[in-house]
Amino acid sequence: HDIYFVRSVANVVYEVKEGAVRKIHGNFDYYMEKKAKGEISTEEKKPDANKDKLNKESQRQKEEERRRREEEKKIKNEKAAIHNKIQQLKKEKEELEAESYAKARIMSDSKVYRDEQTVKEYGRRLKEIEKRNAEIDKEIEGLKSFIV
Repeated sequence: HDIYFVRSVANVVYEVKEGAVRKIHGNFDYYMEKKAKGEISTEEKKPDANKDKLNKESQRQKEEERRRREEEKKIKNEKAAIHNKIQQLKKEKEELEAESYAKARIMSDSKVYRDEQTVKEYGRRLKEIEKRNAEIDKEIEGLKSFIV
């Protein structure tokens, strides 16, 4: 640029430095005078956009981490609930098997066969126990698929 021409025409100076543009009102001599006195910083203050961008990114990462921890906690709680349900079902099955064993032993006694009502009742109950045990097995298998 022709410095004499710029001094005679310019009434605003744009300083471009490190990708930042700074507008200074006044002619070129005014700009040089203020810069020499240190009233215009030679180091351009970086806009807080980078700082804001970093803060936003940091906040986004923290939010993602918080969501991930919540999701992990939710999954852990769900797995614990499923595990507890499986344990309850196993306990119920054990109790039913004990009842089934006891009723089968009683029915094997020849004295019991004299009482038809007891035989029918125990036979019906043994079928119910067998059916419930099959249901429990299916339920446990279904719940185990959620844990894996």
